[in-house]
Amino acid sequence: MDVAKQWGIGLVTFILVDVVWIGLIANGFYKRELGSLLRQHPSGDLDPRWLPALLLYALIVLGLALFALPQVRTSSVLEAAGWCAVFGVICYSVYDLTNYATMQGFPLKVAVVDMVWGGVVCGAAGAAMHAFGRPS
Repeated sequence: MDVAKQWGIGLVTFILVDVVWIGLIANGFYKRELGSLLRQHPSGDLDPRWLPALLLYALIVLGLALFALPQVRTSSVLEAAGWCAVFGVICYSVYDLTNYATMQGFPLKVAVVDMVWGGVVCGAAGAAMHAFGRPS
């Protein structure tokens, strides 16, 4: 498989899916649960540092291409999504469980939701990478 093509497809998919999640679906949840820990614009909108966010996305998708997708033994998009979801849960668990273990007041609810989200977003990106990133 062409890793560069897969990576590009995965990056676009990951960003689109994560923007919908953070911007539309879970925005209120994160604001309510994390409050002052979040960077917010004076308007109240989330105000992330975009360069580290993009670097994070790029590295997670590279991990999908290098570590999760090579485990797929069939042409099944579901198998690819499954392996990538496992990778996502592992990656997000490192962040969330570290925060839960070390930060005063980091909500367990946020850790659990975010770890599940890691599986969903990585599964979606991995499915797209497998479906559209394979050589024709």
